[in-house]
Amino acid sequence: MAHNSLEAKNDEFLLDYDPHTRIEPKSPYQNVDPVASPIGIRSKQHSQSPSFLLAWKGEILSWLGSLAFFIAIVGILIYVDKKLLSDLQYLRVTPNALIGLLATFAQSLLLKPVNSAVGQAKWLRSLQKRPIDDFRVIDEASRGAWGGLQLLAARKGGWIASSGAAATIAALAMHTFFQEALHFEAVYTDTGHASIPIARYVNGTASAPIAGTGGSTSDVDPELLLAPYRALYSPVYTKFTTTAYCSTGNCTWDQPYESLGICNTCQNITDKLNAIVVDDHTEYQLPNGFGLRNTDDDLFLLNVTTSWENPGAGSWGYIAFNESGSNLFSVLAVGARNGTVPIQIGLNDNDDDTALIPSAPPIALECLLQYCIRTMNASFVNGVLQETVLSSWTDQSQGLDSVNDLTLRSPRTGIEFVVKNDAVSGMQTWLSPILVGDVYDYYIKYLTAPIFSTPILESIYMAMNTSSTGFQDLMDNLANVLSFEFRTFKYQPPPANGTAFAPDSRAVVVWEWLILPAFELVATLFLLVAVILETKRKDLVPWGNSALAYIFHGLNQRPEGGSYRETQDDMEKSARELLVKFELYDNGGHLVVADHLGEEI
Repeated sequence: MAHNSLEAKNDEFLLDYDPHTRIEPKSPYQNVDPVASPIGIRSKQHSQSPSFLLAWKGEILSWLGSLAFFIAIVGILIYVDKKLLSDLQYLRVTPNALIGLLATFAQSLLLKPVNSAVGQAKWLRSLQKRPIDDFRVIDEASRGAWGGLQLLAARKGGWIASSGAAATIAALAMHTFFQEALHFEAVYTDTGHASIPIARYVNGTASAPIAGTGGSTSDVDPELLLAPYRALYSPVYTKFTTTAYCSTGNCTWDQPYESLGICNTCQNITDKLNAIVVDDHTEYQLPNGFGLRNTDDDLFLLNVTTSWENPGAGSWGYIAFNESGSNLFSVLAVGARNGTVPIQIGLNDNDDDTALIPSAPPIALECLLQYCIRTMNASFVNGVLQETVLSSWTDQSQGLDSVNDLTLRSPRTGIEFVVKNDAVSGMQTWLSPILVGDVYDYYIKYLTAPIFSTPILESIYMAMNTSSTGFQDLMDNLANVLSFEFRTFKYQPPPANGTAFAPDSRAVVVWEWLILPAFELVATLFLLVAVILETKRKDLVPWGNSALAYIFHGLNQRPEGGSYRETQDDMEKSARELLVKFELYDNGGHLVVADHLGEEI
């Protein structure tokens, strides 16, 4: 057998070997290292470590370091939990960035004992005769997650190497799990003042024109003059809002507040409408005589009036409501159903094939406008005011008279809301004529161009002609606008106070995300302890995945047919054909070729 020799020149070790030497399987009766002449090394020989655990000091310290960083992360999470981000500005770094940094150290340090344990597993496995390819697969698994994945897929390496490979792969997620443990939720902190106007009085401080008469009336507040037009020309369901003060754009009013306003209640009174034929024309009348009348050439489509005594129109009184209570007046409307014209018997009824528009009996509605107390709450969200009416209350125990003021006492707070007597009369005189009027057409069979007595009537007619609730919706608009205008009067009391909030973030710890890192720490500890005990039991030196161990204790002879020009694939094929075993000798031992399989496995 050819001998290898090693010379030390200029502190370098030079290996001289014959690449054509064939390794013969080691005889089980051979008791000495088959390496021909031991190589002399001038460097100082190191004595055996006095303590077996000192050989694992790097792995133990790395695990303890990882544990320390884990504890530090837990401590930071405990400290920042439920705290506002604005209160943590003194850290000069965000908690997530700090946790991310510590998680990187914890993850990196934990991989040291895992990789060493997997690397040591190949030496433990080599004590039994195995393909040299097993040695290669375990070695690659000790160097990263990709090698670990290959080991698990190949199902090689035993439980120690497989557990280490799984731990290496799981460790990749530790950083993410640490980061996910800390979340921030949006909160709003009390930082300032908010206010919203309320109404408690209606005094009637100016005069207003009376529609259709050229005259005027006193005791109407000037802020109301545009309210009917704003309400009746706006689309239905319009959200009318007042002007509130909010210093941050995000405010709340924790306690509901009350304000004097107008409330609307509507009833469908079509069942009280009677059809009467007068001079070959069909008229529709309510019990109080109000309704739709027709002539030889005119087809009336809508008629609107109020219960208040209008100049030139008389007083029609109430139909569905009582006269007692905090009433302003009721509004009566008799008109065509949406998409139809009022039926005229024998002229435009369904028996007449020449009618171009469907005909149907008209409908009758009565909407009561009342002074009321509105209970509301509000919030500002990102600069947008959202106000909600929680409830409304009207006093049905008292009526309006020409002497006494209308006083509403809140059943919830006991606060009094007062409407001056003259202001009630002035508002009736001014508002009622605006709502009164009719709509008709010159042709009974062919609806061409309806004629409106006032522009307001056009808006009412269009709403009723497009929706079955169009009239009620417009009256709601009117009540809401009048209520909001009450709050703009200069003599109203101080506004309702709220709280302004500034957006902030609050830390929320989700402790469940720490289950994987904690399990990884415990599993790595058990793996490390198991490898240490197994290494001591089998009297092996803890080489781990040290490259020097391959140099000093690798194959003592080259397999037959090998060449220094071999590729990686060639060597892997050879590794699958050779069985190797680690033999212990006085000098530490070597991997030796134990057998040839003769075919790829």
